[in-house]
Amino acid sequence: MKAICLTVLTWSLPLAALAQTTVFNDTFNSGNDSVNNFNTLPTANSTSFQWSQGAQPVGGLAYVGPGNLQLSLRSTTSEIGEAQALFTTAPVTLTGVGDWIDLRITLDDGANILTSIEGANASLNVGLFNSGGVAPLLGQQLGPNIATSGGATGWNGYGAKIFASGAPQIFQRPPQSGPTNLQDVLFDGQSNGGGFRNPTQSVVAQGSTATTTLLGNTFYTLDLQISLSAPGTLTISNALYGGTSPAPGNLIFSQIGSTNADLVTSFDALALGWRETTTVADGSVMYVTKIVVTTSVPEPSVIALCGPAFAGLAAACHFGIARRPRRWRSCFTRQTGSAGSGCAGNIQRSRAGRVAELFPH
Repeated sequence: MKAICLTVLTWSLPLAALAQTTVFNDTFNSGNDSVNNFNTLPTANSTSFQWSQGAQPVGGLAYVGPGNLQLSLRSTTSEIGEAQALFTTAPVTLTGVGDWIDLRITLDDGANILTSIEGANASLNVGLFNSGGVAPLLGQQLGPNIATSGGATGWNGYGAKIFASGAPQIFQRPPQSGPTNLQDVLFDGQSNGGGFRNPTQSVVAQGSTATTTLLGNTFYTLDLQISLSAPGTLTISNALYGGTSPAPGNLIFSQIGSTNADLVTSFDALALGWRETTTVADGSVMYVTKIVVTTSVPEPSVIALCGPAFAGLAAACHFGIARRPRRWRSCFTRQTGSAGSGCAGNIQRSRAGRVAELFPH
């Protein structure tokens, strides 16, 4: 006796999980992260970070230690630094109204990042991008005399800037094609020694002049979110909280803006950086303790619905009557559980490799 088996490619189970999928969760404890070493494919909890400075390629340090990613700038009166990484091999694509992606970074302001000794142009910058599947180049100088192809040259996406004292911005960074500064993705208009400019950024939102002062040796949480808020419209928000979670009562800064021009809706890369400006030469240090990327875009999962109760639906889907491309697959399975010839090739696994089977044979 044969039982009909309908394999349904659904979106993550249980239903409560449909609201959020964790794409990347790095606490720097896996032992698989690297920095300025070699490019490795990202996993669910590790990746290869590339750390670069602006005018000078030496003087700052970057390394992964147990529990954090340490980034530092050389001792000077003005410098930018930027960490770039891929966070997935399967880009998150916003397709339906209400879809969103969120980048949350927990960091310790080790020294001189938007602190009281910093000049007005000091900033904290963050971004989400579509890399086109191209990893960043190994850590290097961001400014002149660097590679004019490969790496982040073709990255396209959105960033945000919080200034020590200035008008905060949300912007789009387009692919670069000019002769210099092609590897930067965060610092247009902030640094001739490294900021991208060919072409320049497209401003999504610019706020009123504001002062943001942080404390050294204190934890903060950055939260950048991009959502498809209406057909053909993206809404982008950037927020900074005191502490290690985005508790509303700890909100220090927030900004939001929308765009309907040249939309980027797929994301697989991130960047984090800051600019230091002081009257006395000094260095600055950041300890990143957690990076999490979540999305409302569901993760595909497979459910095998087996038994006589599903025979009609299985047959309809199998013969194309009720077929939904990439969502429904049907197969015929013996009660022993072995897959028939029409089944094995149709079972699809989620990114996590999970197959959920309901109503066992």
